[in-house]
Amino acid sequence: RVALDEGWHVNAEHPVRKDLVPTRLGTADKSPARLDDVRFPAAVSKTLGSLGEGALPLHEGTFEIRAVLVVPEEATPCPRKIPLVLSLSACDAKTCQPPQEIQLDVALRFAGETGPRRHPSLFP
Repeated sequence: RVALDEGWHVNAEHPVRKDLVPTRLGTADKSPARLDDVRFPAAVSKTLGSLGEGALPLHEGTFEIRAVLVVPEEATPCPRKIPLVLSLSACDAKTCQPPQEIQLDVALRFAGETGPRRHPSLFP
């Protein structure tokens, strides 16, 4: 879940202009797992006076990014930290901040398929 302060936005994952920084979520190098099927919510379309032409696809407010975490079959069942990287450039109505990579260490326990399922609404 990403929460942006009021008045701030980030570009969608597929910006319409090459000079705009896309928002991305992935795993860091040497992660013990990888992300597949990363899904962003539908972007809102807004025209920003500071950028002139046309509407741009943006994310603002609070939004969730979903993905499938793929754990290698040979992974040992044990607690692990999965380093995720959120890449973005936060903007307000006048300026954009320099691009950032925010690392999020997610603590997970790798378990066999026979273990109890946790949070089935999030992990079908």
